[in-house]
Amino acid sequence: MTAIMPDEKHPLAINILRNARDGFVELAAPSFLYIEANNVLLTAFRKKRIDQNAWLAYVNQLQLLPFHADTISNEAVMQNKLALLASENGLSLYDALYLELAIRRNIPLATLDKTLSQAAKKHGLLYQPSGGVNEFVKQLTRHTADVK
Repeated sequence: MTAIMPDEKHPLAINILRNARDGFVELAAPSFLYIEANNVLLTAFRKKRIDQNAWLAYVNQLQLLPFHADTISNEAVMQNKLALLASENGLSLYDALYLELAIRRNIPLATLDKTLSQAAKKHGLLYQPSGGVNEFVKQLTRHTADVK
């Protein structure tokens, strides 16, 4: 959400989305991403952080985000694994979904959340590029090529 909210724009998030849109990297997220993002936007509208026109425009933009929506984490058989992953890493179940996906697909996890960052780092899946945004995108691109 930090890439589209007018008062939260973060250069790393913006750059990642632009590179995904342009086909340089592939992004994956749990299938509930769109619902979660819509809820954030609805809350922002209700709290008057954005007006109705902006809210509806952002909801339309969400449909264009180039994410692979992963559904495996939602399956009943995964719930024990997710609960343990959440417990072991001090995460919510929602954040554990993102970590589980990164672990299962062996892909880097991009997050601005401190606890999730620590968990991803513990599993060797967090990028902290010394070269800034451009280096981060290069590393993402390499991992995407490995996954395909």
